[in-house]
Amino acid sequence: MKSSLVLVQDEEIQAILEGEMFSTSTNLLLNFVMKIIQFLLFLTGSRTQGQLVVTNKRVVLEVKSLTFWCIPSGAYFTSIPFTGISSVQYGFKAMCVCGLCRKYALTVTPNSGDSIGFYLKGGEAEASSIANAIFSSIE
Repeated sequence: MKSSLVLVQDEEIQAILEGEMFSTSTNLLLNFVMKIIQFLLFLTGSRTQGQLVVTNKRVVLEVKSLTFWCIPSGAYFTSIPFTGISSVQYGFKAMCVCGLCRKYALTVTPNSGDSIGFYLKGGEAEASSIANAIFSSIE
């Protein structure tokens, strides 16, 4: 996924993360419903790709929606200042009942409360480097 992000003056890219996006919630019933919806969207070929770009001044989220696996159906950018991020989490999620199929995930929670999650193509090292880039830019 090629980014069309325009950088402001004196802004440098620290890290870029690409992956499939997902939603998270603390409500177990809502998580169950989201899993069913996620499965139905998979069957119809609808998916959401995201790119998280960490610069020395902000975090930019680029989201592209695809229909039938390849037809673009929407795109938007969200810019989050470092003061607007309340937490960054990374780890793995078991994708099957036995727990052997794992996908590594990174979740960024802005102060607005809506969590932004990514299933990573890489592993824990990629998630760790992105989280460290966000933390080092905040300090």
